[in-house]
Amino acid sequence: MAFSNDVVGGSTLLRPAIRSPNYVPGVSGWTINRDGTSEFAGGTFRGAVVIIDPVTGNVIASIGANGNGSFQSVYATNDVIIGTTSVLAAITHQARGVVGFFKATTLPAPGVSGSYNNMAWVQFQADSTRMYKVTLSPIYWKNTNSITSVDLGHRLQLNINAGGNSQILQTIQVLTSSPDMGSIDVVQYFTPGSSGPGVITWQCSNTNDTLVPVFINPTDFYITVEDVGAAVSATGGTGSPPGTNTFTKQYFASASQSYDSSFNSESDPNNLYIGQLSGRTHGSNENSLWCFPGSTIRSDVSGATGITARLYMYCTGSSNADGSVFLSWMTNTTPPASIGGAGTGGSNRLSVWPTIPGWSFVDITSEFNLQIVTNLMNAAYLQKTGLTGSCSWFGAGNATFKPYIQVTYTK
Repeated sequence: MAFSNDVVGGSTLLRPAIRSPNYVPGVSGWTINRDGTSEFAGGTFRGAVVIIDPVTGNVIASIGANGNGSFQSVYATNDVIIGTTSVLAAITHQARGVVGFFKATTLPAPGVSGSYNNMAWVQFQADSTRMYKVTLSPIYWKNTNSITSVDLGHRLQLNINAGGNSQILQTIQVLTSSPDMGSIDVVQYFTPGSSGPGVITWQCSNTNDTLVPVFINPTDFYITVEDVGAAVSATGGTGSPPGTNTFTKQYFASASQSYDSSFNSESDPNNLYIGQLSGRTHGSNENSLWCFPGSTIRSDVSGATGITARLYMYCTGSSNADGSVFLSWMTNTTPPASIGGAGTGGSNRLSVWPTIPGWSFVDITSEFNLQIVTNLMNAAYLQKTGLTGSCSWFGAGNATFKPYIQVTYTK
């Protein structure tokens, strides 16, 4: 018996639509309409989803059964996440390039005696969430007075005014005490305190108003403002950062003495010579004594790991190219008045001088860790002598070529 109100005639939907009892457009339920449209609260597809342009018949979007998708365009009102990466965050943190630029071939005269004149300015749209970099081309000046007895120069000042708030970015004092040309580059990073139309002004003042102002040669002067990325909070500081860090420090010899074969101190305080010192525990020509601050070094490396040490010397002359040396340690804190007692921790070391005169170093890590760190020497003398020929080195008396210990450690 046929229904008096058929829903389907053969395979054709006779009614305008079939719907769930709770169907409310855009709210709940579902509907399948005779015109081919439909609405569902959700759905599961075990195969591909394909969207075809009804006019051309071309596929304009698809989602394959493997999850890969293809679309003409994608519009996201919030964000797109790829894996764990936010596309919005990645774009936000990227630099946006030059946002302000001005170039000039002539500039006004600077102000005098602390009174600033506006030299040049550039506009940009400031955003308090962004960081900017302002760059001035090399600034040239010349003392046209040819006066060398008075320091003439400029006070250079960068200012920014954005969103009604003004701040000084940088002030530089430049002195010109001769008739020569001079130049300076200015680079400054900043985050504006407010958003809105902004202007950066370069101001300049002479330091003396009784003399002819110093001439500024712009030579195609320019100001550039760049957006370098999202503003970041202050995460740095002064001194050493927290956590484990690698340090390299140098400790210079504070005093030195050398002795001749008669146990007399050599008269030249700059050079350390080979002598023939009889009766020494570590050899007949152990003579060069350099004093280093052992207690200071030990305090610096306290609790450190990976300690390495090198003794750097400046060789002034040698009968051989290599600087084989014997090293030993003493606890003297000042140069002894006569030949000191036997040192400890002595060992042979080889270091080749590429050029003479010139610098080279000897690795003293093992002795350093034993004598300074472990044996707690409050001060140390390095006794050094050449083993393979006559050598001489600069001592502590020459400030330019002082022997020094370079220590690297992690702490």
